[in-house]
Amino acid sequence: MVLPIVAAFGAALLFTSGRAAVRAYARLSAMPIEAFYDAQSAQAAAAAARNGSYQDNRKFFQGGFDPKMSVAEAIDILGLEGMSQHSLTKNNIKKVHRQIMIKNHPDRGGSPYLAMKINEARDILEGVSKK
Repeated sequence: MVLPIVAAFGAALLFTSGRAAVRAYARLSAMPIEAFYDAQSAQAAAAAARNGSYQDNRKFFQGGFDPKMSVAEAIDILGLEGMSQHSLTKNNIKKVHRQIMIKNHPDRGGSPYLAMKINEARDILEGVSKK
């Protein structure tokens, strides 16, 4: 009584596996050899990235925050790297702070910790700026 069910399940499994193998072979035989090796190297790079051994050139800061925020760290947080401490104006700091807080406000799903650090960076830079 169970034998026909098991046989039907095995036949269905064999049929779908065979059909998948035929489709994969057709797709692989139509692919140029160079594309096959490029796909393999892309898969290897993705696997290395998942393992953490892959270094990419992202624009993210690698590391945490200092215990006491410095002016340089505040400039990095607000994204004002091209400006020196002397060329910062309160208007410029306020404009950049507003843009960043709109993107990362806790009421809109942003991180409260990052919002606190952004506000702290604004306070430090406003204390340093003269205008």
